[in-house]
Amino acid sequence: MHPQDMHTAPDPGEEDVRWAQSSLNAALGLRLPPSGRLDAPTRSALRGFQRREGLPVDGLLGPSTMAALRRASEGPEPEAEVWGGAGPTPESLASVPGSENVSRAFKLRVIGIARDLGTDPNFLMAAMSFESRLDPRPVNPSSGATGLIQFMPKTAERLGTTVGALAAMTAEQQLDDVARYFAPYRGRLTTLEDVYMAILWPDAIGRGADFVLFRTPSTAYAQNSALDVNRDGSVTVAEATSFVRGRLGGAAPATGTPAGAPPAASPNRSSPDYARWVQRSLNQVLGTRLAVDGIIGSQTRSAVRTFQGQKGLAVDGVVGPVTEAALIAAGAPRPPGAAPRQPTSPPPGTASAAGLARQILNHPGITLATSSSTPNGNPRQNILDTANGQPARSGCYDTRQCSPTVPLSPRMLQALLGLANRGHTFYVTSFAGGRHSRSSDHYRGRAVDIGVWNGTSLGVPGPAHTAARDALIAAGSSPSQTFNAYRDTSDRSHQNHVHAAFP
Repeated sequence: MHPQDMHTAPDPGEEDVRWAQSSLNAALGLRLPPSGRLDAPTRSALRGFQRREGLPVDGLLGPSTMAALRRASEGPEPEAEVWGGAGPTPESLASVPGSENVSRAFKLRVIGIARDLGTDPNFLMAAMSFESRLDPRPVNPSSGATGLIQFMPKTAERLGTTVGALAAMTAEQQLDDVARYFAPYRGRLTTLEDVYMAILWPDAIGRGADFVLFRTPSTAYAQNSALDVNRDGSVTVAEATSFVRGRLGGAAPATGTPAGAPPAASPNRSSPDYARWVQRSLNQVLGTRLAVDGIIGSQTRSAVRTFQGQKGLAVDGVVGPVTEAALIAAGAPRPPGAAPRQPTSPPPGTASAAGLARQILNHPGITLATSSSTPNGNPRQNILDTANGQPARSGCYDTRQCSPTVPLSPRMLQALLGLANRGHTFYVTSFAGGRHSRSSDHYRGRAVDIGVWNGTSLGVPGPAHTAARDALIAAGSSPSQTFNAYRDTSDRSHQNHVHAAFP
């Protein structure tokens, strides 16, 4: 018996049923009307087909039956246009780590689940990538958590299965249980934070980015202390989700396009022309001598991994939106089929701090901490104040040396926005707030601390430190005032972030 058929499958969508009816007609020579309703004639036809194929005879349209119908009819599953005719497709989903190992059918199913939940499929892909790298088999040796979203044993039992059965499933099969898990939160998963909180801490759904999940001292904090980006003894929703957002790579929400609006032109990343662009770009940027043959083979993937490592990106050998943006930022031309980039910020010297701050607030690649080691001036509040035309509140504790409020530098904001527009994702732990030296550039509104860079925590030494430092300097920060404790200074107060000051 197929594992996914051991418990009740969720009701299929209308488009799935209509496709199944057409497939049954082709496979069995029937004349079922394509009504999209799983009515008695359709269930009877399904039972006949299941009996013929040696499947469990239940008249349900589960994954194993759909797969058999697909093989029998030699046709693809439908791609329902669920976002006003301009909805996401498997090709348009963000290339999160692990996505190269899942099938097109998997991505189609994720899109369908997202449609039913009223959320963005990219959010689901990013959350599963962070939890399991989209692998249905991983088991946490201490907790027993298993699979795509790391189902706990008791959670699996509540869903009518076991972690053992889950581990035996394919990724496509396990998505049925993912859908079942998220079903109680239907209509509430409007942000990436909400989706990830449904997995990590459901009580925090809708509570906002500054909601504190765990505080020290507690067992929960000890188990999740790696998520405490600014090391202030508490983990907020924003901090926890910043790691997931790094997997997303700054991809714009699929559900953000107004109904009926034409989708933005994007390259076909599975085409030979795109592969040739990748090879030419790598040859240009790295000085390699790849054959420009339009085939992504082992040598091309190796070169992609080299480039990703140099840029501090997720090293998976796959050119998705983030790696593509990094290649363009490194000097490669835009790929074939891509729309010309529209400027999202005014040229340097013409943008107001308020306008830049509003763009930063709405940018999917920038996450702002909502807590601070001082009562005033967490990064999100600093940007909100700036967006409203007000000076930012600082963490200044000696008014002889600094001011309790300070305007944020437009040059700094422009640089951060430019980095995000080039595909980088990062988590800001401090602008004007926090405890720094009395003469710190933070209290002058021209310094920023970055705690997570492209999904990698800067709390431990590694190549991401150098990548973040180099990118900030290239964006205009002062080379002598851009540093971290592992490379440039022995000051241990900088051990969990990269500090950058802008002249």
